[in-house]
Amino acid sequence: IDAALADGVRRMAVRITLPETDRTFDSYRLATILECVRASVMRQTARGRKVRVCVQGPLGEGFFTGMPLSLAGAGKMIAQMDWGRTPEAEAAVSFGDVSAGVVEAGVDTFFVIAPQNMAGACVTAPLAAMADAADAAGAALILINPSLEDVQSSGGLMSVRGRAGRLGFTASFAPAYTFRLLFSNPSIPYPILGALRYRYGESWQVWSREDAAAHVEGREVYHLCAETGEAPPDPAELTSILRTRRLLVERMAREADAAARRLAEREGGGG
Repeated sequence: IDAALADGVRRMAVRITLPETDRTFDSYRLATILECVRASVMRQTARGRKVRVCVQGPLGEGFFTGMPLSLAGAGKMIAQMDWGRTPEAEAAVSFGDVSAGVVEAGVDTFFVIAPQNMAGACVTAPLAAMADAADAAGAALILINPSLEDVQSSGGLMSVRGRAGRLGFTASFAPAYTFRLLFSNPSIPYPILGALRYRYGESWQVWSREDAAAHVEGREVYHLCAETGEAPPDPAELTSILRTRRLLVERMAREADAAARRLAEREGGGG
C-alpha cells in the first residue's frame, strides 16, 4: 500500500485468500480480515494520514433488502475495535457506509472491507460513486478482498446487463498486494500446494510448499520457484510451475537417498 501511494495510485485492491479470509469456506472468520485492516490503518495514521474505514450497508429493495452473510455484524465489530495506541491515533480514524456521502475534506484514505455483490443487488453503483468522489478529493480508496465480478439474479443466473461496465470499474483498481494459497481442489483448503504472491511494483511470485522438506523452527518450508512478471499466471501456468518444482524435489530426494546408500555401503565395507 505504501509503495502504491508513493507512486500516485489512488485506487487499489488488497486480496488475502486464506481459509479464514475466504468467504466460500466454512472456516471464514471476519475478525481475521479486520485485524489485517487494523494493522494497515494504524500504519497509515502513524504516517499522518486521516483514514475512514467503510463497510457496505444493506442492498436491494423491499423483501430483498439485506447484507451478505459474510459481513453480518461487521459494523458493530469495527466500532468495538481498538484503532490506535494513542488518543491522537484513534482520532485519525472514522467509520462509515459505502457511499459518496462519506467522502469529505480532511480524510485522505478510505478502506472498504470486503465489498461484494448479492443476488439481485449490486454494490458497484454506490462504490463507483464513492470512488469518483474520492478521485475528485484526491483521496485513496483501498478495497480489501473485493468480490465485484458478477451480479447474480434472483433466479440464480449471472446478469449480463451492465457487466462490461462493472468489469471495467473493477479493473480500475490496481493490485497493491495479493496473497493466495494454492490447493489441488479450489473448493477444498487441503492440501496446500503453494502460494501466489504479488506486491505492488514487483513480479508475481509462485511459491511451492515443500512437503519433503524438514520443518524449520516449527514452520513449513516454502520455496520461490517462479516469477512471472507484471501479469499473474493463469491456472495452467500455476499447475505447470508447481508440477515442475515437485518433480525436481522428488528427483533431488531420490539422488540424496542414493548418495546416502552408497556412503553407507562404503563405510560398511571399510569396517
